[in-house]
Amino acid sequence: MPPPSFSDARARRLGLFTALAAAFTAALCAAAPAAASGANPPDYRVLHLLDDPAWLPTAYAMNERDQVVGMAYAADFSTITGFRWTPARERMDRVSDFPSGGDDGVELVAVNRQGLAVGHGTVNVGDHRGVLRALKMLPNGRRVALPHPGGAGQSSRAVAVNDDGVIIGHLYDDPWSKPVHAVRWTPDGQVERLDMPADVLRINRRGDIAGVLNAPRKQYAFVQQPDGTRHRFDMVDVRQLRDDGTAVGSAVAAGQGLHAALWTLAGGVELLPRPTHLPHFSCWANGMNSQRQVVGECADDVKESRAVLWHEVNGQWTLVDLTWQVRGGLLTHGGRSAALHITDAGHILVDTYVQGRGDTIAVLAPVQD
Repeated sequence: MPPPSFSDARARRLGLFTALAAAFTAALCAAAPAAASGANPPDYRVLHLLDDPAWLPTAYAMNERDQVVGMAYAADFSTITGFRWTPARERMDRVSDFPSGGDDGVELVAVNRQGLAVGHGTVNVGDHRGVLRALKMLPNGRRVALPHPGGAGQSSRAVAVNDDGVIIGHLYDDPWSKPVHAVRWTPDGQVERLDMPADVLRINRRGDIAGVLNAPRKQYAFVQQPDGTRHRFDMVDVRQLRDDGTAVGSAVAAGQGLHAALWTLAGGVELLPRPTHLPHFSCWANGMNSQRQVVGECADDVKESRAVLWHEVNGQWTLVDLTWQVRGGLLTHGGRSAALHITDAGHILVDTYVQGRGDTIAVLAPVQD
C-alpha cells in the first residue's frame, strides 16, 4: 500500500470543508459521554501549532524530537511541497522539487530519530514524464536522490526509515499501480531488491520489515526478520513496527468491521475497543509508545473522524476520545482529526481541521497536575 497520493490528500482536504453546523457541534459537546473517557484520562495542551494560512498541510509522521514531516498544497493548489517542521527550533525545511530537478511534487512520509526524512519526488526522464524517484532529506536540510532500483520508465518511493538510517520502499512499473518489488537502501548508498512481498510498509531497528500481502479473498499483514523468517497474521495494515517487534495497525473482526489492533509474535493479534458512544465508527491505530499508549483515529465515513488514545486501566484497554481532552477546543466535532504518532514523552501528533484556522497540525503534550 503506497503512501497517500496527491489526489488522496487533495480529496481529504476538500472534504474537511463539509464539517457539520455549529449548533450540532454545541449539542455534541454538551453530551460528552463519561464512559468514553476511561479512568482518569489525561488532559492535553497544545505544545506546538502549525497553521500557516498560505498552505494546506498534511502530516505523515513525527519522531521522538517532535520533528514532523508531510506535504502541503499552496492555498491556491498551485504548488505541492514536502516539509520537515522542527517546532523546537522554529524551523521549516521545505522541498518543492527533486534534487536533480523536476516538478513540484515532493512528499516526505517518514522521519527517524536523527531527523533523516524520506519520501519521493516527481521527475522527467527522457521521454518518461511524471515518474517518481525516491529521495531523502538529511538532518542539515540537504536533499539527496536515492539510487534508482529500476528502469528509466519505472518509479520508486521511499516509505520508511529506521533509526540506523536503513530505508525501505517500492519499485513500480507505473507511479499509481501496485508495487512490483520491495526495495532497501543502506546508509552507505547501496540499493537492493528484496525477496519478500512487494508491499512493504515499516522497518524497525532490528531490521524486521512489515508489510501487507494480498491473498485470494483476503489481505494479510506480515513481519519478515533479517534471517528470512516470515510471520503472517490477520491484520490489514501496519502503521508502526516497534523495535520490540510489535506491529500497530488495524484488523477486520468478523461481523464487527475495522478495529485498531496490535500484533506480537508471542501474543498474536489483539483488538482494541471501539468507542461505545460512536457505535458505527471504524478505528485504526497509528502508533504506540514505550508506555503502551496507543493513538489512532475512529471514523464513520468521509464526514467525520476523531483522534483517539487507548491506554490500559487495570489491565484492560480503555479508549479516550481526545476531542474531550484537549484544552482550548482545538479538536472540533463534525470535522476530521487524526492522532498519528505518540512519543515516549507522551507528545501526540494531530492532523486536524479547525474552524477559523483551517488545516492545522498540532503537537499535544499531557497536562501535568
